[in-house]
Amino acid sequence: MDLKTLADKKTKQSIRVVWYVGIGFAGLGWLLVWFEKEVTLRSRLNTKFGIEEKKKKEDAEENKNEGENQNENETQEKVHA
Repeated sequence: MDLKTLADKKTKQSIRVVWYVGIGFAGLGWLLVWFEKEVTLRSRLNTKFGIEEKKKKEDAEENKNEGENQNENETQEKVHA
């Protein structure tokens, strides 16, 4: 046997072993899935996460709008005075 043929043979054997081990793990995982317990996920959120942040943004926009309205009112009062 020459060196190239021997290297090819050993490479094929190595790859075959890797495939067989991989197939074994995949088969074991497939079998274990059937015994896995189903967990029901929550459908309602029990926290206020995000609500406060949204409220702060709305309050900031309202304050900004109130400030603009006050500036317009002051300008109109100066014009009418």
